[in-house]
Amino acid sequence: MARRVGQLLESLGYDPYVAGAEQTLRGVKENIFARLADSEYFVFVDFKRELLPNGNHRGSLFSHQELSIAAFLDKPLIAFQEQGVQLEGVLAFVQGNCTIFSDRDKLLPSIADKVSKNWQADWCDQIIILRDPNQFADGLHMHPNFPHGRSVRYFHLEVKNAHCSKTAFNSYAYLERIIDVKTGKPVDLRLVEFKWRGVVFPNVVIPYKSSRELDAFLVYHDSPTQLRLGAFTDSPEHMKVLGPGDYELTFVVHSENFRTSRSTFKLHGGGADITDIQFVSK
Repeated sequence: MARRVGQLLESLGYDPYVAGAEQTLRGVKENIFARLADSEYFVFVDFKRELLPNGNHRGSLFSHQELSIAAFLDKPLIAFQEQGVQLEGVLAFVQGNCTIFSDRDKLLPSIADKVSKNWQADWCDQIIILRDPNQFADGLHMHPNFPHGRSVRYFHLEVKNAHCSKTAFNSYAYLERIIDVKTGKPVDLRLVEFKWRGVVFPNVVIPYKSSRELDAFLVYHDSPTQLRLGAFTDSPEHMKVLGPGDYELTFVVHSENFRTSRSTFKLHGGGADITDIQFVSK
């Protein structure tokens, strides 16, 4: 039945996780608990278990444990309980929203109706870091040695708030790690915030279902072999320039009210022409 509920949710546009049998505490922590934390919604179905002396039936102990965690994490809940199951635990506090069923054949249509009326499948509770290969902008830097300005190209990342109603506050971004693909070794890097496009402070607000762009690095047209990372700093020690080569760059975004987001991108650069640069999702 759990697999059938999962298939139903897939048909409605969701990406469900159905907890399988876990044999170790580590498996429970790393799989079930982690997936609960990453989920946007929680479907609870309490089936009859063994008959109790009072004439009622015990419910699923493990499902009730999952329900307790989901309640602690404040996950939106749709709950169903088979008729005859003893009301107890956390479910007693959400009884007003719990649907009682007696015919298991009608359970799936009932779940489909509740989900369709109350939930949306086109969002997630995440900040997502994205890269479009054509995501760059050309401009001019004023410089005393360049009377008409020095041509520069900025390569950006899109940082998207995929939530349907929650704004991300105090969002900061930084480059966590650089790996030289040829050697497999990390490149020396000092931790520093990165600059958001168009603003002169290190943190921004990202409204729901909207995005902001991050300056990943810039390259001067007359120096295509030098890739200058977009650090928000006035310290030369924190200004990193990458030369020709292939790299993996891992960016991180922290927001006040969202989980930390982390994504890795592949960078090929340092050729004879600025068009040789490739910056794509891994």
